Amino acid sequence: MSPQDDVRAAVLEHPAVRGAAVRVDDTGPRPRTVCYVVPSESGPRSFALDQVQGVNQHETQYLYDEIFVQRSYMRGGVTLREDAVVFDVGANIGMFSLFVRENCPSATLYAFEPLAPVYRLLERNAALAGDRVHVFRHGLADREAEVSFAFYPGNSWMSGLQDYSDPQAEADVMKTYLLNERNQGLAKARDELIDHFDEYAPALFRTTEEPARLRRLSEVIDEQGVERIDLLKVDVQRAELDVLHGLDEQHWPLVRQIAMEVHDSTGSETEGRLTEVVSLLEKHGFTTWAVQDELLTGTDRHTLTAIRPEYADDPRPVVADHLRNGGTAHQEAELLDWLRGRLPGHPLPDALVMVDSLPL
Repeated sequence: MSPQDDVRAAVLEHPAVRGAAVRVDDTGPRPRTVCYVVPSESGPRSFALDQVQGVNQHETQYLYDEIFVQRSYMRGGVTLREDAVVFDVGANIGMFSLFVRENCPSATLYAFEPLAPVYRLLERNAALAGDRVHVFRHGLADREAEVSFAFYPGNSWMSGLQDYSDPQAEADVMKTYLLNERNQGLAKARDELIDHFDEYAPALFRTTEEPARLRRLSEVIDEQGVERIDLLKVDVQRAELDVLHGLDEQHWPLVRQIAMEVHDSTGSETEGRLTEVVSLLEKHGFTTWAVQDELLTGTDRHTLTAIRPEYADDPRPVVADHLRNGGTAHQEAELLDWLRGRLPGHPLPDALVMVDSLPL
């Protein structure tokens, strides 16, 4: 096969691609490789943000942008199939659950949020999505326990188990993110916040202690009679490994895809965490894909996707993926990430062009 054939074959493996062609354009000063891509059909309408109840406006907007606009949990080939069963672990106000129901109306969701002030908002937002969203006022971990959580009212989505909490580390992540934004010319309106961030940080990460309950994932699977989990989404602030350790061996085969945030910080208790989680998932039959967003460069945050190869053979139709409703820029970025993961060291196309049909 030629290099162009390799690229075309890899692009066609993406579940959201219907057709592809690779051409060499030699009309310019140097030859350029162009990959033409026919995406799958577009998904449903976008969600109305003003319907969502949040802890504060800036946080709600951030979650909406991350989940609905950037489609961050749909990267690396994650799909939503008809009648999908999705576990939203670390649901916060339920933005991801709303995203799933909006893009896959036949889905059934199980959303978990242990913090009482946030859970009340999750309940109200889940009501927007109908009776197929089941909400639980507890977290998931490797044990059943009554514990304390560090709750940040100014940034509730960064709250977490008291044993793992580190307000200064969270502030450092936010500051690095904002600086990366400005360095890329994306945050001119936030200059005041960036320049005086150290003064604002204590208020942004003011901490209150909240009681919370933890349970094991396998207990919930048995209790609810869950027969499969098409997607396990995990975002639990340094407790991601605890969630996975709460899954008994007999239940691992039920999980088909995982999208999670992993913390890995040199010199801390999470050092080497990404390698550890990847090893655990690959041991259980998953193909993994890890990436760190450019705006999170210099932080401990990584996005990890794990998919069972045989899930591609599931006969149910795909109704949502990263490319649908994502916009051209997101489509191109997603496919380039996909190619880097499947063709390491292989020359990438000079351009990706989305088209309605082939041949051109």
